[in-house]
Amino acid sequence: MLELGCGTGRVLTPLVEAGFDVFGFDHDPEMLSFLRNNFPSELEPRSHIFLADLSAFHLSIEFPLILMPCNTLSTLPKQTRKACLAHVYQHLSPRGVFAASLPNPMAFRELPDYGPPEIEEILIDPRSESPILVSSEWKKESDRFVVQWHYVRQLLEGGEQRLTVAISHDLSLREDYLKELEFAGFQEFTSYGDFQKTRYRAASPDLILLARK
Repeated sequence: MLELGCGTGRVLTPLVEAGFDVFGFDHDPEMLSFLRNNFPSELEPRSHIFLADLSAFHLSIEFPLILMPCNTLSTLPKQTRKACLAHVYQHLSPRGVFAASLPNPMAFRELPDYGPPEIEEILIDPRSESPILVSSEWKKESDRFVVQWHYVRQLLEGGEQRLTVAISHDLSLREDYLKELEFAGFQEFTSYGDFQKTRYRAASPDLILLARK
């Protein structure tokens, strides 16, 4: 199978551990470097990790399953997303399946225009054992929902380190995604509101898309 946007291996690593041969693409070299440096050596024969543009990848391989988990699809600009779906279709074997998960855009649309910073959790750095305070804030723009994740690491010798990462999600509706799948060539597709395959509703926590070639 192929995972698009594999990042640091949050999904790819368990799949390989479960016995699957997995190709993983991502456009972020730092994330892939982290994945390679922390990937179990005994699993390497079943993994194939590449730096690639998600809108312009080319392999001489067809896959029965292509995944895009962890909200990656909604972070792509519309034109990039359309190009990505076209390449997904080209790389699927006959009757192959494409599956993507993303936040429910309807839920984002119902939120106020701004959400002030809110503490999400406190993590412990496994290497230094120093605590990391994680908080988030968000704002809606004309067609995007932008989440800012703030990480404050308390240094054991005193002081702190701060990092902010912004993630922008497209506010396109489910119908827009289904039209893009159809434009890419898919003729069979469905959607769910969560990972239990509950019927999609405006208040669903997720939008799960499945499309068959």
